[in-house]
Amino acid sequence: MSLEQLQKEWNRDGVTVCEDKNLIQVRLETPTSSCSIYLNGAHVSSFIVNGVQQFFLSEKSAYEPKKAIRGGIPLIYPQFGPGNIQTHGFARNMQWSIKSTFSEGNGTIGIKFELKDDDYSRNIWPNSFRALYSVILHPAHLELRFSNKNTDIKPWNYQLAFHTYYSISNIQNVHVEGLSQYEFIDKMKKAQKFTESRQNVTIQEEVDRVYVSIKPDTPIVLVDQSNQHKIILKSENLNDAVVWNPWVDKSKAMADFGDLEYPNMICIEAGQIEKPKLLSPGEKQCHKHFIFPSSKQSPSL
Repeated sequence: MSLEQLQKEWNRDGVTVCEDKNLIQVRLETPTSSCSIYLNGAHVSSFIVNGVQQFFLSEKSAYEPKKAIRGGIPLIYPQFGPGNIQTHGFARNMQWSIKSTFSEGNGTIGIKFELKDDDYSRNIWPNSFRALYSVILHPAHLELRFSNKNTDIKPWNYQLAFHTYYSISNIQNVHVEGLSQYEFIDKMKKAQKFTESRQNVTIQEEVDRVYVSIKPDTPIVLVDQSNQHKIILKSENLNDAVVWNPWVDKSKAMADFGDLEYPNMICIEAGQIEKPKLLSPGEKQCHKHFIFPSSKQSPSL
């Protein structure tokens, strides 16, 4: 559909379809919050509460069809990291369609996107599926709902992650709470498993860890001590959490990431990674993730 057709069908109070960086984007707004989502990858690129931007977006990111955007929330599906198919799967590279918009009271506004297998996806991953992804903007937090159904005649399994990049004052000022005593896979040490002993997880070097078997009632908290900012993360039916920062050398090796951007971001990714979910024909699974900022910062200019 053309931009004009999408605008005619979907523009309404709190929902605006527009063009940004030559890609089609949907903007959701409440009186106190906003977020932006590109149809390319159903990629949430911005989340603002009370004037404060919560997400990091690289100034060097590409904005092209079939290319992932560096920052915000790349949607990782059906594979996390390297493996049998291309790294991090294909959902973040494909054009999603708008399925519906909805409101849930208290000013909350949401949009549901849909993705089905096609020639492009089947060339990468020879399975039939239907995925639905809802981005729900509340006045003070963001809610993500992902469901997928096996529409094939054979079973298949999948991994999933909300690869969220958070904007921070400086990596030296932040720590992550809620991971103490959990096992993690350390990708910087040949995927060996260790147990986290720290109450406050800090970053002093390149970090790439998958914390596994996170209890569903355990919130993970990102704390930025410089500006008294916290982000509380909760999930349903997502067992793992990734903590990642590329540090100096990795930053220089990534073409779509600035050499000196690493101090101002951290990824904390809710996901289903260590143990992929198996879906039988006709079966579906649903996953939810919630992002609750709590801040005393001044609004972004």
